[in-house]
Amino acid sequence: NKTRLFQQKIFSSKHHEALFTKQLMNLPILPTIKKTSYDAFIPQTPSLFMLNVTKRRMTSLGKTQGKLVILGFKLLKDIDTKHYEVMVISPSTPLLASSSVGTLEFRCVVEPVRRYSPKIQYYQAYADSVDLEKKIIHCTSNLDRKKDKFDIQYDTLVVAVGANSNTFCIPGVGDYALFLKDISDARKIRQRVIECFEHASQPNVTKEEAAGLLHFAVVGGGPTGVEFSAELHDFITEDMARLYPNLINSVTMTVYDVAPQILGSFDQSLRDYAIKKFTRKGIHIRTGARVETVKERHLIINDIGEVPYGMLVWATGLTDNPLTRAMGEHIMQDQSAKRLLTDHYLRVLSKDNGMPINNV
Repeated sequence: NKTRLFQQKIFSSKHHEALFTKQLMNLPILPTIKKTSYDAFIPQTPSLFMLNVTKRRMTSLGKTQGKLVILGFKLLKDIDTKHYEVMVISPSTPLLASSSVGTLEFRCVVEPVRRYSPKIQYYQAYADSVDLEKKIIHCTSNLDRKKDKFDIQYDTLVVAVGANSNTFCIPGVGDYALFLKDISDARKIRQRVIECFEHASQPNVTKEEAAGLLHFAVVGGGPTGVEFSAELHDFITEDMARLYPNLINSVTMTVYDVAPQILGSFDQSLRDYAIKKFTRKGIHIRTGARVETVKERHLIINDIGEVPYGMLVWATGLTDNPLTRAMGEHIMQDQSAKRLLTDHYLRVLSKDNGMPINNV
């Protein structure tokens, strides 16, 4: 029974239980202890470490297991702050598409980050690089006007930084397009939509100029671009139409994608459903359209030429994060996907010897 209890608590899946049953049965018989915590049943024997099994949530060190630094947010809500001193480093708050057009208020997205637990330390900063030998993270503040650099020491590091928007090195994208990555992007998008309507309502603006200002372009026919387009359409037809009834008939929306069809990774029935819905809503879909250059008020597309726009949202996919790129000098990477490689316990692998790094 003690061996079974040890198996069930240490390994979270039946696959791992079956895989290690033979090795576990060779462990020495455990002493009878009246504690109910499974921590009491972990034997202190060298054979356990030869199995590359990491002990979890041991209470023998007192209140803390050391400083656990998380680069990103996803894991934050599942961390037990009783056993770790938890610190989070991230340049921004993750974005939900609904917040960019007001369906979700910004407070609904921002506030929970610090409200997970008052014991969590949060720094709004970029993690530039990691010194794996000294266990130090080199960071740069992301606060306005203050780009201070500082270092954070860690005992255990979780890398969950995600990816960056892929611009494919197209000129002008970084300068004039808006992205869908964090809360600051959502604020810019919402403000830009309102500015377009306000500008188009000026008395000295011609109908042609108003039509260009009220053309909302989305580059990227994947799930992100499609979801945002639907949210933006609802925002314009339900909210902006009440404020600017004379301009609503001049509004156009277009989704551009270089692929032959949108939602290429989805089932054909789902693609047909999305196309049917967009057609009914009046959202134009232009596939096979390759953006060559982006200017301040128009973009240049192959076979089409110059296309004026009031707001351009770029949602063409992802590329590796600069931190992931920097860590690739010391950690094994999948060159095709540009991601860090790990073993079955999500420990990154050293580039020198291919062995797992236990605390990363």
